[in-house]
Amino acid sequence: MADILIRHLNKKSDEHAALKTLTSQWDFDSKIIPKALQTVGHLFPHYSRHDESHSRQILINIERLLGDAVSSLTATDTWLLLEAAYWHDMGMIVPQQDIVDELQSGDFLDYLADLKRQPQHELFRFASSFDPSDLSKCFVGADTPTDALTRFTELMAEWFRRKHPSRAEAMVRSPWASAGISSPRTELMPARLFRVLGRICQMHGASFDAVLSPEGLPFKEAGMANEDCHPRFVACLLRLGDLLDLDDNRFCPVLQRIAGEGRPAISRAHEDKHQAIRHLRIDRNRIEVSAECQTIPGYLEAFKWFDWLKQEMHSQMAHWQEIAPSRELGLLPTLGDLTVTLSGELQILQEGRRPQFGVDEKSVMGLLQGSNLYNSAFPCIRELLQNAVDATLLSIWAKESPKVTDGQWVSPSQCKLLQEAPLVRVELIETNESASEDDKAVWLLRISDGGTGISSADLLHMLRVGGSQTNRARQRLIRKMPEWMKPSGAFGIGLQSAFMLSESIVIETKSIFSNETLKLEMHSPVGPNEGLVLVRRLANDVAREYGTTVEIKLRLDRFARRWQIPAYRRDTLAASLVTSMDPLLDDTFPYDAGRMADEVMAFGEKSPIRVSCRFVPLAKEAVALSSDLANLSDGPSDWHFVADAHGHCVELRYRPTRDINVSHQSRFLYRGQPFECKSVYFPNVRFDINLLSGSAGTWLSANRDELAPKAAEAIEAVVLSALTQVVNANMEQYRASPSERPGYWPELSLFLNTMALDEGEPWARFAAETGDAWKDVSVMGASIRECFKRDVWHLGTGADHTSGPIEACDVSTGDPGTDVLPTLALVKWKEETNGSVKILAVDELASPVLDEVGPASDANEQFQRTVREQRRMSPVLRFSREAQNLYSDTALAQHLINATRATGNRRYLLAFDEPRWKGLVLKKDVKLHASWLFRPSDRSASVILLPYLFASWGIQSAARVQASPSQLTQLCLRIQPLLAAELAVDEVRRLYETLIAYIDTDFMQKSPYAALWYAAREGASAS
Repeated sequence: MADILIRHLNKKSDEHAALKTLTSQWDFDSKIIPKALQTVGHLFPHYSRHDESHSRQILINIERLLGDAVSSLTATDTWLLLEAAYWHDMGMIVPQQDIVDELQSGDFLDYLADLKRQPQHELFRFASSFDPSDLSKCFVGADTPTDALTRFTELMAEWFRRKHPSRAEAMVRSPWASAGISSPRTELMPARLFRVLGRICQMHGASFDAVLSPEGLPFKEAGMANEDCHPRFVACLLRLGDLLDLDDNRFCPVLQRIAGEGRPAISRAHEDKHQAIRHLRIDRNRIEVSAECQTIPGYLEAFKWFDWLKQEMHSQMAHWQEIAPSRELGLLPTLGDLTVTLSGELQILQEGRRPQFGVDEKSVMGLLQGSNLYNSAFPCIRELLQNAVDATLLSIWAKESPKVTDGQWVSPSQCKLLQEAPLVRVELIETNESASEDDKAVWLLRISDGGTGISSADLLHMLRVGGSQTNRARQRLIRKMPEWMKPSGAFGIGLQSAFMLSESIVIETKSIFSNETLKLEMHSPVGPNEGLVLVRRLANDVAREYGTTVEIKLRLDRFARRWQIPAYRRDTLAASLVTSMDPLLDDTFPYDAGRMADEVMAFGEKSPIRVSCRFVPLAKEAVALSSDLANLSDGPSDWHFVADAHGHCVELRYRPTRDINVSHQSRFLYRGQPFECKSVYFPNVRFDINLLSGSAGTWLSANRDELAPKAAEAIEAVVLSALTQVVNANMEQYRASPSERPGYWPELSLFLNTMALDEGEPWARFAAETGDAWKDVSVMGASIRECFKRDVWHLGTGADHTSGPIEACDVSTGDPGTDVLPTLALVKWKEETNGSVKILAVDELASPVLDEVGPASDANEQFQRTVREQRRMSPVLRFSREAQNLYSDTALAQHLINATRATGNRRYLLAFDEPRWKGLVLKKDVKLHASWLFRPSDRSASVILLPYLFASWGIQSAARVQASPSQLTQLCLRIQPLLAAELAVDEVRRLYETLIAYIDTDFMQKSPYAALWYAAREGASAS
């Protein structure tokens, strides 16, 4: 206990009756506050002690600092010291209702947003999915219930740690209302003194400058009786006493056990910091501390703590006359050595600095500008256009959301305010300014919007790449916006990207938030002016509209050297320039500027804000272009808004098709702007999807031209969810009004049925509503519907419209690897007729084609040979109402050879009904990384995994079919638990060895492909 200070308070209170009240208050608080402090560990088990032992140690440290000068303290100062030591951490007591209230506060949501931008933070994963408004999402970022509890505790502990100084002030003023603490507040003591005490507690978490500021603490204040008190002095002693509580018993072993082995890395670093203390001196004359840490994080925390102590001591020493009430209190002790070392073999390269890689800001900007982040000039301009659209949407929300009903904000099509919003106006004006190169012309690009404008506060964030995400005022407004309206910016490259086009940018802007009008001249960070920004405050003209105008000067070819007009873009400005150009008589040919104007208008095609562009060349007439908002009608092939597609809002339109090559025909957009995505494909449907939620960083690469690899799974789930919902809406429409069925009903039926094969419900239900209309889709040969009436018929695969149908087949379709129709036909044949499907080789139906010998006469003949060979190797399906084997021997051998020609390393599944290898049959629904040699029509068929690894890497590498003893050992261990029969591993190996012997020496030897097979097997042995 701080006996010296308590005895001094008791002694001073005997000098004046009015001072007895201080003693009484302290006697009560010294008993009630420690009980309350015991609850700090409930939310902060991973923290050092913040209980009564911490309060007592602070007071002991203050006694050491003051020495005999304690006797010079007034009673009120002494009481303030005692009470402040006990109250200053009371803000870490957190009633349940405080947690409930904070979860919905804007500041807490800002805190969550900050964590979501720090992938290296231990709470990043938990915070990224934590949504206080949706219980189902709160704990997605945890792996177990105990992990969820731990992470939630850590999340809230960090939040309340940041707020605890201000919370302590509130608790001092209203202890019962704040936390149920029954510390008396009566008229016997002025409420003013409790407010002073609260401010002292608050200042233990503030900067030193804040303590001395006019808004901080006063030097002198009237105390009890005829005394004065000195709040600034008390606060400074509290700050030093708190910093000096760093001995090696600061952590409680019991709380460490409660926090568990998974406690945060920062907690372990602080544990190491305290356990590292080897020498500690605190007295009237000198302060010395040394520490020997076991870990680098512990070393860094100790160094940081010692640095804070140095800064605090130096600051107080420099202002001691403004702090200490009298000379009798003397000076602060001399600050001696504060040393921290790292034990063992670990080394620190630079004192107090974490050994790590770093980046130079100028070098990074140089790399960005020289790395071909954007493959043309327009993506940089697109960033500026997107900024203008985002600012306009934010302006609409800021001004209109308080007075417009929620129905307006459901989707872009329902928001009439978009039609009324000011245009984003773009001007491309050729100037008379001379360029440094004779063959270049200087063009002025001007982009104007009626958005929020830029305030001085906004500018501070804009000047950093990615800084817009830390603009809390804007982020708080953005969080309340509907998803489809939120700004897309994530990389913060928007404005900075303009420096890839020009060394300087001029901006004039008027902010709707601050009403400031500013003119900015910004220079490239890697240019001669090294990122200089000139800021001029313009006169506040009330007639001036809010918004921003950006001007950039571009140097473009005076007479374009290269040009290209795609066949499908003949109505563009660039096309008109090409068609009107005279290479002899024209001095200028501004094709690049025209292309830029066309790209601006392409941007406007799906922009939620209308875009206009004015093209003004010197030698030709000016051209004015304007976009209309996208038509969002609700027809089955038009755009549909989906509010929740796997957690995202999107617009989608689709069109079923018989075309099997649709993977490259679907279109992907992010907030109206196209990007490349090659990973999402669904059979027999073309679709366009416009992603309207998630930041650009969620979906796109840094240049926004293609899908980010990390988003591949998510976008497939989003597309599938959106397709499901839109198709469901269409089917309900057709059910209610059959006359509205589209003309592509057979193609729709084909699409729904093929989706049902892989996705099940609700696609099977959708497909059932279209009946067997899929049988009427266009194919080569007889119709599928007609064939289903026959007892036997043949379907050839691998055909195309160039080479025609497969010989001797009733129906011809594409390759079953890309055309799902053969698979659908064989599944439906089994369901409707209980018949069978047998896989044959083409040569078994038609006259065998003799192997073509001798070299091809030219490239065309070689190509024709390849096509004929591919058609010959494509399977034929024999449909029969009678029972048949799954495949012929020739077809099986052919497929084994085909497997040697597939690029990559693959294993294959085979529907196999041979009794000898029944023990190798897999359990139902086993998932393996293996392909079907050919998919069975009967889903209940017995399936085995072939023992071979097929390895082929194109024509430059010979095919290999591997089944080495070591591979077989690993295969048996992997497959044995997945078999339907319970067999020992040795028995599994025996069965596989007999199967390999049968295929190699019996089955393939009798086939026409024996030589090819043995070459592949020998190649495997040789390798």
